[in-house]
Amino acid sequence: MRRLVALFAACGSAPLAFAQPPAPPVFGARVESVYVDVFVTRDGQAVRGLTASDFELKDDGVVRTIELVGGDQVPLLAVLAFDASASVAGPKVTSLQAAGAAFLDGLKAGDEAALLTFNDEVRWAGLPTATKSKVKEALSGLQPRGGTAALDALYAAITVPTSKARSLVVLFSDGEDNLSWLDEEQVRTVAERSNALIHVVGVARPAVVRVPGGALRGQSFRPSGEDPHDRALRQIAEATGGRFWTAESPDRLRQTFAAIAEAMGHRYLLRFEPDTGRKPGWHRLELKLRDKPGRIEARRGYWVGSASTK
Repeated sequence: MRRLVALFAACGSAPLAFAQPPAPPVFGARVESVYVDVFVTRDGQAVRGLTASDFELKDDGVVRTIELVGGDQVPLLAVLAFDASASVAGPKVTSLQAAGAAFLDGLKAGDEAALLTFNDEVRWAGLPTATKSKVKEALSGLQPRGGTAALDALYAAITVPTSKARSLVVLFSDGEDNLSWLDEEQVRTVAERSNALIHVVGVARPAVVRVPGGALRGQSFRPSGEDPHDRALRQIAEATGGRFWTAESPDRLRQTFAAIAEAMGHRYLLRFEPDTGRKPGWHRLELKLRDKPGRIEARRGYWVGSASTK
């Protein structure tokens, strides 16, 4: 069994090794406020200038009073979870480093950042800090090698940080996951139950199609069906209100990361107070616009743990 190593949180926890898949995190029964990150687009463009009264939010079918919270009121912890496998070596890692550095430059002064890398291991290359230059320094030291454990890394990026800031996870992976021992369903469950907003970046890959005679030949077009690895990551991101972004080439990574930063600048952060004494379990959220056109991207619910949870 491959070992999940070097996940050192700010509290100085020891390396982690699991004999069985870890259980999803459980959040306390007392939910004082629920935050919902929302992206609204129309014809592919961000819709700006909306107010709380433009939204209708239902919590288990009950309309809630919501307020619009300014981004400056709720700092972010931006976790860059970057593929450092052998497939990233060469010009691709250079493009990734430049894209990551530009993304860090776009964060606000009060935001924190961290760098998690994954190949044969999942490790903190740069611990959560408000000093972005430290994370940039860690980013410049990427040394690609080994295989890919994207799902394990995503689990760690969601669960290990202890910061009280809202968590934004931006995961980059350029190929199929060939090492993770956590599966898609486990990680999606953890993502849904967390407060993390997840964006995933991938690089467009040519289709590999089977031709008569059993040979394989690379083509210049993408397959008609979505790559299973990309589909799994997309579904996890969308469960939190995030997206899967495709860079058409490594050279376009910087533009893709810039687009994510721009989208974050145009997001709406909604907050509401649920009923006291909420029942443990999953609570469904429904969000729509009142009398205005637009496409909404937001998480679909939140999780309340048992009353015994501390």
